[in-house]
Amino acid sequence: MKRILLFAGTTEGRILAEYLNTLKIATHACVATEYGEHLLLNLDYVETTSARLTVDDMIALINQESFSAVIDATHPYATLVSTNIQSACKATDASYYRVIRESSELLTEDSSMVFMESVDEAVAYLKDTAGNIFVTTGSKELYKYTHLPDFKNRIYTRILSSPSVVKECYELGFQGKHLICMQGPFSTELNYAMLIHTNAKYLVTKESGLPGGFAQKVEAAKQAGVTCVIIGRPQDVKGYTLDEMKGIIDKMII
Repeated sequence: MKRILLFAGTTEGRILAEYLNTLKIATHACVATEYGEHLLLNLDYVETTSARLTVDDMIALINQESFSAVIDATHPYATLVSTNIQSACKATDASYYRVIRESSELLTEDSSMVFMESVDEAVAYLKDTAGNIFVTTGSKELYKYTHLPDFKNRIYTRILSSPSVVKECYELGFQGKHLICMQGPFSTELNYAMLIHTNAKYLVTKESGLPGGFAQKVEAAKQAGVTCVIIGRPQDVKGYTLDEMKGIIDKMII
């Protein structure tokens, strides 16, 4: 009987979990948060856990369950997690499949866009600017923005509403109206409203592709007259698109 280990936590991961469930393929889905686990409830053929796994934990899980394949549908920027999954697959000789997002067609630079290679580079750029900054790059590297002068007043950040994440951000100094806790992706209209409400002059976002609501953020920034600081995705990532991965899964059950 086929058994699949799926590392999810993204829109693609949720879609693949539902697809595997439709095909009645026994699946163990690993997500990083309890919220991610909640999104995959009520799937008869999908067992979901939210524990953060080390490489050794992954190796033990793969050896214990004898999975037919391991699908990596983690976030495009979760490079460390993907590296760990690859290491675990190599150690156990498990088949590894990386799901990738197709790059957006919006990345033609104009006066409203500034491209950076990392959050560190974006923060260095923003040090020489004035005005409020709307940050949508997640909580993991939010501490880097504390190096900006007057960050408690300049920064408005949008994060997930996980209690542990909120607590961490609060302790960094992002509090009150400067801490917006919502689950995306968001429409252009809602992004626009938030940019206007926070009087933002800059929007910081990662090039996360269409499932991450990137197009809507860029369009909202243009409409609001806000400079969009775009952090490009990691380069040279090879893998399969969502549709290609579904095709591979179809062949697994033949």
